[in-house]
Amino acid sequence: MDWRDRRSSTGKSQGRGRTRTGTTRHNTDAGLRVSAALRTNRGHEGKKGDPPRHALVHVVAYMLCCIVGYMANSSSRLVYDGAILRIEFYVAPNGVAPAEAWLEQLSRGSQQKFAALFVRMGDTGKIWNERKFKHLTETDQIFEFKVDADRILCFFFIGRRLILTHGFRKSGDKTPTREIERAESYKQDFEGRVKHET
Repeated sequence: MDWRDRRSSTGKSQGRGRTRTGTTRHNTDAGLRVSAALRTNRGHEGKKGDPPRHALVHVVAYMLCCIVGYMANSSSRLVYDGAILRIEFYVAPNGVAPAEAWLEQLSRGSQQKFAALFVRMGDTGKIWNERKFKHLTETDQIFEFKVDADRILCFFFIGRRLILTHGFRKSGDKTPTREIERAESYKQDFEGRVKHET
């Protein structure tokens, strides 16, 4: 079981959280409705009142373009929709989610530990143990999830959202300045882009 399985099984068992697959549910449902319309229309192009098949094909093509465009332009991707907070990956303009890419190269055990922290934060809104989650002082409201020497930096955003910027392995006592600056840069980019998505 990897970290994606952990999120899904946790969401189902608690009945409260929803994993990131829910972000595309409305697109999938709409696509299925149009696909059903295509199947129903086969062999009936000549009936009065039925739309021609090519018109429905254009509808499907348009919807696919909208879906692809939405995914390409989105500044975040849902990780876990908890009772209190939505945990999301920051997505760079090139479509890459740095925290997700880094998380996926970790061991399965580390992935599961991070997943458990995401679920706890999403459902309770707080992790009191500073060995697991804490604010980085002298930063622009940057926080970090901690699993052994591994870190994922993040920030809170309006609308009960917690955005995961990127991950790294900490080798010293202090968080490297370059990692903080990277998180703050992602935060600034996210805040600028999200204005145009609403």
